Amino acid sequence: FVINGKMDLGSPEALLTYNRAILKDFLGLDFDIPAGYLVPTICSRWFFIEWMDRHVGKNKKVLEVGTGPSAILALMLTRLGHDVVATELDETAYQYACINVKNNNLTDKITVIKSDSSLPIIKSLFRNLDSFHAVITNPPQYDLEFVTRTSANKVRGFVGRRLELLGGEQGH
Repeated sequence: FVINGKMDLGSPEALLTYNRAILKDFLGLDFDIPAGYLVPTICSRWFFIEWMDRHVGKNKKVLEVGTGPSAILALMLTRLGHDVVATELDETAYQYACINVKNNNLTDKITVIKSDSSLPIIKSLFRNLDSFHAVITNPPQYDLEFVTRTSANKVRGFVGRRLELLGGEQGH
């Protein structure tokens, strides 16, 4: 993790440790992810939800499509007073998201729903979207060339499953 007295954020393990420390210190939250999944960056996610919060308002009901194993947006949204319904397609990511919500004692503020890849996520899960004040998603949306190139070259700090990196089975 440390090179010449400095944290090497090119290491996925160091990046995970760094982001977990920020989240714990800043918002009193913790998360875990399985090995090989994309490490969420806390600061960029926080800026994203602060922007949403300014435009939508406080104490709203938010639908998050594709929460990932960390459920990081859902966890942080609760600190701004929102209630969240979070969906996840990947079974392992879904299980970790549920664990992260439970371990932060937020089961009363966050509902995690397992999506079905054979159906459109929003239409299959929610008949009345009027009950939500915002629908958000924050997939990385890397293009196939980038994912293929970085996977082959093992770019430092860049890890994640193909499904995560392309923003789902259909990608961008």
